[in-house]
Amino acid sequence: MTFSGTVVVDHHQFVVGAPSAETYKPAVTGSAMEIGPNFVTIKTGVAYGPVSLTVEVLDGQPDDIDVTSNDWEVVEEATIRVSKPIRVITLDGELAPDFPTLPILKGINTFRVSARGRDANWDLKVDEPTESYLVQIWRATQPAAMRRLHKSDAAWNDDINIHKTRNWWDPDPAADATMHIKYGYEQTAIWAKQEAIDWGGRPPTDKLRRVAYAREFAGHDRMLVDAMTRAREPKLRRIAAWAARRAYTIAGVADIEWIREALDALDNRTPLPPPFDEPHTTNAWDAFNADSRIELRTTTDTGEVTPLASTYAVTAMVEATSEEPLTAVFRTLRTAALTGDSDYVELIADLRREFFPKPGSFMGVWGCRRVNTRKCLSASGLLNHHKTMILAQRGTSHVKHNRYPHLVVDTDRSESLTSTTGAVLLRKTMQIAGLDTALSAALMPWTTSRTVHHPAKVLLDLATAVAVGGDCVSDLAIVRAQPALFGTVASDPTASRLINTLAEDSTAAVAAIRQARAHCRERVWARRRPLEGRPVSFDGGQVIIDLDATTVTAHSDKEHAEINYKRQYGHAPMCALLDHGQYGTGEPLICDLRRGGASPQGADLHITTLSAALDQLPAGERGQVLVRTDAAGCSKEFLAHITDAGLQYSIGYIVSDTIKTALARLPEQAWQPAIDTHGEPRLDAHVAELTSTIPALANADAPSWPAGMRVIVRREYPHSGAQLRLTDIDGRRYTVFATNTRGTGWTLPHPRTYATANAPAPRTASATSKTPDWPTCRSRRSPRTRSGWK
Repeated sequence: MTFSGTVVVDHHQFVVGAPSAETYKPAVTGSAMEIGPNFVTIKTGVAYGPVSLTVEVLDGQPDDIDVTSNDWEVVEEATIRVSKPIRVITLDGELAPDFPTLPILKGINTFRVSARGRDANWDLKVDEPTESYLVQIWRATQPAAMRRLHKSDAAWNDDINIHKTRNWWDPDPAADATMHIKYGYEQTAIWAKQEAIDWGGRPPTDKLRRVAYAREFAGHDRMLVDAMTRAREPKLRRIAAWAARRAYTIAGVADIEWIREALDALDNRTPLPPPFDEPHTTNAWDAFNADSRIELRTTTDTGEVTPLASTYAVTAMVEATSEEPLTAVFRTLRTAALTGDSDYVELIADLRREFFPKPGSFMGVWGCRRVNTRKCLSASGLLNHHKTMILAQRGTSHVKHNRYPHLVVDTDRSESLTSTTGAVLLRKTMQIAGLDTALSAALMPWTTSRTVHHPAKVLLDLATAVAVGGDCVSDLAIVRAQPALFGTVASDPTASRLINTLAEDSTAAVAAIRQARAHCRERVWARRRPLEGRPVSFDGGQVIIDLDATTVTAHSDKEHAEINYKRQYGHAPMCALLDHGQYGTGEPLICDLRRGGASPQGADLHITTLSAALDQLPAGERGQVLVRTDAAGCSKEFLAHITDAGLQYSIGYIVSDTIKTALARLPEQAWQPAIDTHGEPRLDAHVAELTSTIPALANADAPSWPAGMRVIVRREYPHSGAQLRLTDIDGRRYTVFATNTRGTGWTLPHPRTYATANAPAPRTASATSKTPDWPTCRSRRSPRTRSGWK
């Protein structure tokens, strides 16, 4: 028996095996295949895209390969033990539509894999098949080692490698059998818990597990699925007919006469008229194509063809008449959901209202007995304990639209260690702030009808993994290991593909994410402003934004990693941070990722970052903003941009020769005592204004500095242990900054005292300024030493 078609490759591989097989634990690896119980992973040359596949299920062993008379470039064969139905599994664990369940008998079978064309597009993404594969399967009488019959290509040029695996269920004379039961139980419990979460909080029955698409709806509403499972056939047929009519109504074709006639026949449970009378043909599809009133697809300006709702609704009529009533219900409901832009929530709500209106119609029966875990050493006791733990998960609700499970405190569990407790607070913060909902709406253009893991959930899981110590995509395992806290987490390949997809249109993706963050920030600030005072006011209501270019070290040749301005190897992002003052360290507004060799200076860079940072603020908070940065941002264009926008600035100013000349002309009487943020004088610290003593702030040959700019200088003794600079005079350190702040921002009750607290020296929000000395150990000026003193 021969089956042919195409298979979509995912990360250089596709699988011929059972959907539940543990393909990540191969027993033997070759050049063309990896094998393990109930699976064969076929290794391809292309990284992503379709390949041609032919599967032959033979009655007996075929003839040996004659390498001189065929063009197969690699041929390998091995035996595996088959105990489950075998399918062809493609991208992201989905079943290949061109291949049914393979008619393979249980027991030992030989799989021979032949391939050609793997060198043509090595490690590339293709749109059309460029590689061909032949899988031949026949019954074997005894196990045999993997052998390589032929190889002439260069792809996967590896020797056959046997992996050592440990089976916790096999007896080990050198160890205690109790340990095997313990570890075996732990692994089984993890699998069972994950299955219960996927099925809405409880493990499925054997009947429900065999129904296609039942798990999708159980994840949203398990009680509804149980109610439909208990329903009788007449009610199930009415639900299927209702779902089919809903699909055609959403598609806008329910009023076409030949479709309306078929829907009426479905409601009355009479034979369907043509073209729906022959379900195993393409008559229905041909009729939809031939009717000019039905639009199946649309073409964008870029030439991309997008299917419309009517395309998904074509099969609803045939699916509603499936032989098995429960299968007909779930297939038709899924088609109705896909037709309605995958809106499962609204579909389930309408289904409840129509067929299960009673409040108690979804209630299941809970019952279990406690099992003493210390006595669960026998196989039966272990199984009972496993079942009891699953049934006891009352608080693990079905997966909701935000894909996070409901959190409960389970006092009956024996585990007392949670490695990522702090991440729970992050998760709750996301939900309270509405970030999950806003991000889901913003990233909706990057979802399709086949999307399993919503892009918003994947990004939030990645952010959580980074927050708890991760630094790469594979560190998603940290959150994936705790499904009761974080729900179902996407695999590493899925997360990598999402990043690549968003990077294809990074401008739109970043704009969507920033828009969602701004929406959430406005919502949170509306509840409680994280700053003192009132918006748009000087009495503490001022919003301070710090701009600073920082460095991120990269120890490998990552993309855009270069030698940066600090003579380090890595990246140089530009950040905009909001200072919360006494209420906390602040919050990041913008982080503009840049290559390592990017300069920290430039007016355009600072203007772009500031504009993006202002967009992140609520509209009512943009009127009284103070911008702070170091001397890298002290340019005429940037200060003019701030002034024109009606904002204030406090920018570091380079101690140039002009400043040194102005300091020399400054009389001692111009220096006034400086005070700290509490209004107390700072020891040996003074401030003065240099604006009138600088020779020329306006240059006739270049655009002048903006009007209203003031230049302030501060002097103090460095803190103990600080290294002196060439610009230090008489042991004092001079720091200069430019500002346009006037009025109440600087005036205190004493008219002769300057306060630098409201416009401190530029610094990042996460760093604290160095104090000149400690209160318990006051610094004093060192006496001058005589020349030649020893």
